[in-house]
Amino acid sequence: MNMRGRPARRIYRAAWRELGRLGRVAFVGVLLSGIVAVSLGFLVPSAVRDHLVTARVDELQRAVDAVVDSAAPSEFVPGADLSNFAEAARLRLLGGDTVRVKLWDSVGRILWSDEERLIGRRFNLQSDVALAFDGEISVEEAALTDAENEFERDLGPLIEFYLPVRGADGQITAVFEVYQRLEPFNETLGGVRASTWVRIGSGLGVLALFMGALTLVTLRGVERRRRESEVLLRRSLEVREAERVRLATALHDDVGQPLYRLLYGLEALQDSQLDPSDAAAETERLGDLVRGVDDTLRDEMRRLQTSPVDQQGLKSSLLALAADGDAQPVISIDIEMDRGLEAVVEEALYRTAREAVANAVKHSGATKIDLRLSDMGDAAVLSVVDDGEWQQAPEGLGIATVRGMLEAVGGDLDIRSKNGDGTTVVARVPLKGEADESRHRR
Repeated sequence: MNMRGRPARRIYRAAWRELGRLGRVAFVGVLLSGIVAVSLGFLVPSAVRDHLVTARVDELQRAVDAVVDSAAPSEFVPGADLSNFAEAARLRLLGGDTVRVKLWDSVGRILWSDEERLIGRRFNLQSDVALAFDGEISVEEAALTDAENEFERDLGPLIEFYLPVRGADGQITAVFEVYQRLEPFNETLGGVRASTWVRIGSGLGVLALFMGALTLVTLRGVERRRRESEVLLRRSLEVREAERVRLATALHDDVGQPLYRLLYGLEALQDSQLDPSDAAAETERLGDLVRGVDDTLRDEMRRLQTSPVDQQGLKSSLLALAADGDAQPVISIDIEMDRGLEAVVEEALYRTAREAVANAVKHSGATKIDLRLSDMGDAAVLSVVDDGEWQQAPEGLGIATVRGMLEAVGGDLDIRSKNGDGTTVVARVPLKGEADESRHRR
């Protein structure tokens, strides 16, 4: 079994899904257009050939009718005076592409021909001649293998027309067989065929370029989204591992060690006799340890809960983020966003704000943080500005994670720091249109 073809098939199936309903309809429409174009390449020359034959037949029939009306004898029989008829036939039928004319009677005798050696000779009545006596006009390429074609074989490829001759009473009294050169006919038809295929080929070429470009763009989009998914998955795993390590460290340092100190303190109280004032101080210290452990556990529980954006929306979550914590640093917030945003956009902006605030609090020693969410018409812009000390350091996992989230929704992240002027974090997400407000009401 060929294993190499499986990834390619998966990519093409993914590309087909990525096209969407409109794209798939367009793709099928282009394929059907190609099939119709190829069919026309065969049908148009055939239709033109039928048209050319019909035009030739009409032209010859008018000429035959004119000859019969002007110079036909009273009866087409052997020995009839056909001198005037012959002169009219030569004048109106012969010349140009017409190289031979024969006049047949119903028993297979040639009553007149421009080749005098055929006049009066009798041949087996051919099927086309018989059909003409039944009133049916027929046309075919001349095979020139019958005995009656003895004098036409050196004239090159020919086309034969069998036209009935009607008398005054409307009865068919004879049949004209007219030979014309086939080469001019084929040249005209060949020109039409070549012109048709050139135009169809040009159209198919344009369609092929269009479909090739569409397929290439779609495949590149599928591949780009696959790589983005891999990056986001890798970052998600890194975040999960970092969160596990952080939680283990917090439980060990912020919960485990205070509990040990609490245990040692309680044992010391039991084993020693302290003054009431010293016992009260020790009890207060142990109470502080308990409250610290409680605060740590509550903080970790909040972190493990579902994102507040899912529960109360972006605006309320940002307000809660600004109100959380001690008096330092002071967080001022300004929200100028009246329309709802997609859930993934709100989550990305909230996580960006939380990460920027956390970095400012933990690492920069900021005393003031300005948080602003603005609607710029075509984009939602979140800015977090602090007055802390700038620290040159590689981009941490938290910033890398929120940058990936923003890029996944088409946004970007810009971080500008300058020693003495604090840090400015700006997240920008383009907005495609008004979001469904009902989806974002909390």
